[in-house]
Amino acid sequence: MSSISDTQLMRAGLLSDMVVGFRAAMRGRMARDPDHVEMPQHFREDRNLPRRAEFRHGARIALIWRQLRTGAATARREDRNRQFRDQGMAYCIDQAEVRREAQALLREAIAQAEHFGRPNPHLVDEIRKSVDLDRRTWNVDEAVLYYGPDGPDGILSPMSTSELKAMGERGWTSLEAVYQAQKHPFDLRLQDAIRLAPDAAAAKAIALEHRSTRRRDWATHRVVAMIRATILRVEQDAAYRSRVLSLADRDIVEDTTEGQHHEFWGVVSGSGVNVAGQIAMLVGKRIAAQDARLLIS
Repeated sequence: MSSISDTQLMRAGLLSDMVVGFRAAMRGRMARDPDHVEMPQHFREDRNLPRRAEFRHGARIALIWRQLRTGAATARREDRNRQFRDQGMAYCIDQAEVRREAQALLREAIAQAEHFGRPNPHLVDEIRKSVDLDRRTWNVDEAVLYYGPDGPDGILSPMSTSELKAMGERGWTSLEAVYQAQKHPFDLRLQDAIRLAPDAAAAKAIALEHRSTRRRDWATHRVVAMIRATILRVEQDAAYRSRVLSLADRDIVEDTTEGQHHEFWGVVSGSGVNVAGQIAMLVGKRIAAQDARLLIS
């Protein structure tokens, strides 16, 4: 089985302690559960609970990846044997293609380990690269504005009610809850608490209570988390999808001027980054281009 470098693991989103757990699991050939992967002594100290969780998560990714690689190798071997029986010869294995396959299966293993839905990873990356993170002035007179679930166009708000399935579970009540749960991909109990919260505000409050244990790269990962949650809602919420589709040629802007000012996710007095609105627009444009089938891989 071909190897994958630490650099490739970190580029795929693994933190340094996850990489340690990944390597430990790959060395422990007999391990079938991340809890059975041998952990370095310093991780076992109580004060290192967040690092211990990341180690276990990296081990979980490795075990899933190894299983996926084994399945792919078996299918390739069976295909070669069939070709040999039918034609008396078999194709040569392209090692470059095997390496590309290993990286694609790593992305799949990461998605499975996080108990998330499966938004097309290429689409997620494409949208992430298209989001403009520079502050600018938006033409709010021409844009479609929303703020919170109860105002005009409240359905566009991440806080609005929406029945979703994500992370292997039904019963998510909002896009916001799915977004907040991604702060804690290693803590299934906390994810459940967020999922079972009565509304989006309560889900957000639970996540904020545990700010100290959220994933350490959240500042850079949060845009990807919002993209994933938005794609899942577009796929599963027909009313939301219909509204976003109807606005494919309009700017969608979260106007926080009269509420809790937030110039990153929205705008204040027409100025801001408006990341949430940009993501909704970018996903909407993909639907309008009749590529909705590409949203989920």
